[in-house]
Amino acid sequence: MKIYEMEQGSEEWFAIKYKIIGGSSLAEIMTKINKPVNNTAKYLDILSAHIEPFELDEEYISSDMERGNSLEPIARMEFERVYSKKVRQVGWVEMDNGIAGISPDGLIEEGEALETKCPARKKHMLYILNPIELLNDYLWQAVQYFVVLEKLKKLYLASY
Repeated sequence: MKIYEMEQGSEEWFAIKYKIIGGSSLAEIMTKINKPVNNTAKYLDILSAHIEPFELDEEYISSDMERGNSLEPIARMEFERVYSKKVRQVGWVEMDNGIAGISPDGLIEEGEALETKCPARKKHMLYILNPIELLNDYLWQAVQYFVVLEKLKKLYLASY
């Protein structure tokens, strides 16, 4: 396992994860499982990346993504306060074989990690009232944590 210390969302971060299946891309591929896998846009994007050099594209940032980016540090601090655990931020964690990786919201101690979601208030309320919806929405991303972090025993999936 390789851990890269860098800012998530930086050009370096986009370059390091180019050609690699990440948590969000795994979700995009797997949620289209009823279609032939070679017809999904994300699958084609990852495959085509192997024949072309990295080039930074302008990334689309929705208001939900902006909300997540601004609230994630607060959510992480609140998690540390409530659980009395220190969360380490890293940019990217990759399997030794380079096939898959993940941008964790935090590594905690050996065998634990944190993934935070900061959805709009209605979605957040849905997660509070029915926590299984949070897991349903981010199942493949959660699976990716366990694939990449071989010694992971506990993933905290939190909505803030």
